[in-house]
Amino acid sequence: MTYRTAWWEDYGFRQGAINSNMLVNQTIAFGGYAVKGGFATILVTYTWRSVEDFEELDRPHHHRFKNDGGEIPESLVPSTLLVDHCVQQMCQLLGMFFIVREIVG
Repeated sequence: MTYRTAWWEDYGFRQGAINSNMLVNQTIAFGGYAVKGGFATILVTYTWRSVEDFEELDRPHHHRFKNDGGEIPESLVPSTLLVDHCVQQMCQLLGMFFIVREIVG
C-alpha cells in the first residue's frame, strides 16, 4: 500500500514485520527504503489459506481502486473493498481506529 508519507513511522513502526492470525497475516515496513520519489510503501500480505477470502473481496465486478501510481492496467488494480479491508486490518495491527492518510497506490 502506497502513501505520500511513511505515517507508520510516527507510530514507532519503522522497520520489520508484524505477524498476526488475521486475514492480513503480515505487515512489513522497510525503514528508509520505503520512501522513494515522493511515495512511501508498506507491504500488507496474506497466506494461501486466506486466498479465497481475498478473491471474494476482489471480484471483477467490484469498483476498482483509483490510484496515483501511473498507468496501471485496470485488471491489476485492486477493488476498493479489498483495499478497505487491508486498511481495516492494518489499523487493528497498529492499534488505530482509522488511518487519516490517503492511499495513492
